[in-house]
Amino acid sequence: MCSVKAMCYSEGGCCGNSCKYKGTCIRNLGWTLIVLGVVGFILAVIADGVYAGYPFAVVHHISAPIWGGVFIIIAGGLAVCGGNNPDNACQRIALLIMSIFGIIFAMTIWIMASVGLANDGNQCEWFKLGPCDKNDPYNYNCGWWYDYWYDLYPNWRSIDCGGIKALHALQLLLGLTETVVMFIVSIRTCCGTCRNCCDSTQQPPTHAIVYQPGQPLQQQMHSGVIIMQTVPGAPPGQPYAGQQLVYNPQAQPGAYPGQPQPGVYPAQPQPGAYPGQPQPGAYPAQSQPGVYPGSQPSPYPTQAGAYPTQAGSYPTQIAPPPAVSQPPAYNVVTDQKV
Repeated sequence: MCSVKAMCYSEGGCCGNSCKYKGTCIRNLGWTLIVLGVVGFILAVIADGVYAGYPFAVVHHISAPIWGGVFIIIAGGLAVCGGNNPDNACQRIALLIMSIFGIIFAMTIWIMASVGLANDGNQCEWFKLGPCDKNDPYNYNCGWWYDYWYDLYPNWRSIDCGGIKALHALQLLLGLTETVVMFIVSIRTCCGTCRNCCDSTQQPPTHAIVYQPGQPLQQQMHSGVIIMQTVPGAPPGQPYAGQQLVYNPQAQPGAYPGQPQPGVYPAQPQPGAYPGQPQPGAYPAQSQPGVYPGSQPSPYPTQAGAYPTQAGSYPTQIAPPPAVSQPPAYNVVTDQKV
């Protein structure tokens, strides 16, 4: 009767506000079922005591309101207990199962009552016509058992056929009422059982937050947040190659804006996906002393304390020292110049 998986994910099903499990309502319906079951049980006992001995009271011999009323009373008792303890899942499941059986037995009661109203009433009228005349060829009401029952019940002329019809009519109304009430109880109980599915398996709504690297998150992070990282200077909402999406299902509600959750870090772009982006764990290169940002380092040494006049220009070359003249070679043996 209740498809839990389908109804839990539908907005208009058990997870919506149109179907709720209210303990007071279930308890009142349970007392109603108990009263209906007891009244039907008593009427069935009276009917069996008055008409069950007659041959025309065939449906009364079945006594459907007696054994069917037992299930109705048990289902009503479970409804009262379930209404007093609305948070007890075991009682809700037991009530749901018993209410389904109660619907079956309640339908059996009013179906049998309608059959008895048509069959037993007419058979009672035939029985009151008295014994048949076997010499009358147009009398089709003759049979051996009729003479036997007339001898067994000599007061057959005083049988009240209206009473048997009235009892079947009351059982018909009681059975229809019990069927409707049992349907209401089963539907309400089904919704109460589906509520556990709604509270535990329903996925939260997903939201997207777009931010640029180096900027703190100003939005409050809730459950079901998707964080998208963009390139500085890129138009918002435009994806690029290597863009990553981070889903944060464990974000705690009530966190302060800009405060990251434990164990959740913003996604970094893939290496080489976009020029100018820092790599994970890399630090920006430190500038050399005396070199302006953006200039290439000079391959030639510079003098201490000297700075280039223009970014990227070569420094002035150092002139070699002047050459010193050497005297000509001299032979110490001959005391002559070589």
